[in-house]
Amino acid sequence: MNRNLTVIDPFDPLGNKVGGAETYLKAFLRYLPSDFNLRFMGLTSDPARRPSRTWTTVRLRDRSFDFYPLLTVRDENVRGRIPLSFRFSRRLRAARSVIPPGALVFNRFESAWAVRKSDHPKLAFIHNDIPRQILDRGGEVLWSRFPRLFLKIEKRLIPALDFVYTPCASSVEHFKSRFPEMARAGRIRVVESLFDPDIFSPSDAPKSDLRRRLLPEREEFQAETKWVLFSGRLQEQKAPLRLIESFAELHRRESRARLVIAGTGNLLDAVKSEIAGRSLDRWVHLAGRVDQAVLPDYYRAADVLVLTSLYEGMPFCVFEALNCGLPVVSTKAGDIGRVVRNGFSGEVIPVYNPGAVAAALEGVLSRPEVYRPENCRESVAEFTPDRILIPVYQTLRDLQDGRRPEGR
Repeated sequence: MNRNLTVIDPFDPLGNKVGGAETYLKAFLRYLPSDFNLRFMGLTSDPARRPSRTWTTVRLRDRSFDFYPLLTVRDENVRGRIPLSFRFSRRLRAARSVIPPGALVFNRFESAWAVRKSDHPKLAFIHNDIPRQILDRGGEVLWSRFPRLFLKIEKRLIPALDFVYTPCASSVEHFKSRFPEMARAGRIRVVESLFDPDIFSPSDAPKSDLRRRLLPEREEFQAETKWVLFSGRLQEQKAPLRLIESFAELHRRESRARLVIAGTGNLLDAVKSEIAGRSLDRWVHLAGRVDQAVLPDYYRAADVLVLTSLYEGMPFCVFEALNCGLPVVSTKAGDIGRVVRNGFSGEVIPVYNPGAVAAALEGVLSRPEVYRPENCRESVAEFTPDRILIPVYQTLRDLQDGRRPEGR
């Protein structure tokens, strides 16, 4: 029995958007069981191949599906003056007659506003840490400027959804307190973070070969150096200036240390200025936005992944790095301690200070026999999509078959 399923999200699944929510959605699409007839309504970054407002058949790795872009956005990583979610929702409202029958899945809850009154079964993933990223003013999420408006929209929209899944524990508690009837009915659920093991896995290639291939022009990053890798957005949440401060302290202790930054964001200029101000230009490499196909080689070439975030849910880069055999040093943010085990697969710093981060990095770099690749992989063995998404897929089946989904 085939069940119709339409994913709706302002995202081009064949584009180059960088972000945890997009990584999650790609895994959801790729591992979707064959009994679902998949369609996707999103946006296009390549209108020549995927024209706007036209159904075309596309292929994401080994999965084919029908794709209907509502609008064109040339670079999904650049924010426009008018929020993309607002423009997308307006187009979606005008295109309601195009939505196929069957269940709807949203990767951002704002997109559901245009169809909240429809009869389609509706399920949404919500990745934000709502108390920290939205309700605390001054965050990087646009909604943090308008928390009261967010709560008003949330009050009307969330009950219109059949199920809400979130990987963030604080968001679960927020929804349970705001919508106790939904919570009692089991309609607010936790879904774990995950990684794609077919993409992020170890390699037998020597680190020296990988480094020469990735950074052939940077001789000072070759030979007997120690690579510290940061992978993520250069935005407030990730605290990249703390990253540079911590690396400066590490480099004073370990002259062979090198920092590779894979990512970009609105703090890029501030990061460049901090690097220059500390005279670290020779020891820090800004790789810019790294395609997902290349990112695993950065994990394999590095000696440790570092995060100095102010707060997190469960960042995907941690799972990806660990399954590539790379230990992690991180500030105590979100649920990172569930997979980064001190003295085994990395170190979690209870309270941030640059000296503590540098000491942890130095300890991991100097004792690879303790933080072995096997330990790292063991720490995330249960977080594969085929395990994590099973209950979500079953919920969608139950919804479409007219059964009340059991609590999962």
